[in-house]
Amino acid sequence: MQWNGSKNAGFTTGTPWLKVDERYPSIHVEQQLADPDSIYYHYRKLIALRKQVNVLIDGLYERLDDAHPDVFAYARTNGNETLIVVSNFSKRDVTFSLPEAVWNDHIAGKSAELLIGNTEATPALTQEISLSPYASYMWLVPQQD
Repeated sequence: MQWNGSKNAGFTTGTPWLKVDERYPSIHVEQQLADPDSIYYHYRKLIALRKQVNVLIDGLYERLDDAHPDVFAYARTNGNETLIVVSNFSKRDVTFSLPEAVWNDHIAGKSAELLIGNTEATPALTQEISLSPYASYMWLVPQQD
């Protein structure tokens, strides 16, 4: 574990038997804890959402991105709410279109709430979604009117 930016990443004062990652001066636990926008805090938010949003636990999974080479997208539905997750796994901007049936059956005419994203952007859920490199977003759509 890379604990801090000190010698051997704060793991040992001796000689480590495994090579320490060369990025340890800038990527380590101490740095993550000091940055509210770090991956550490992003995962904490995801874990909290799993405890708060029922469709994450009790929902039918549907893959939405079969034809897209750079996007991983899926929906989870449970009758009360729909969760839409769209992630760009490339280093370029991409556009992804939600399938017409998913849009019409679960999203159109309803208000979606952005639960979490990994960029400073706060995009609304639209049928055609523009994603910056490595962007990932999760929206919750209540199914009651």
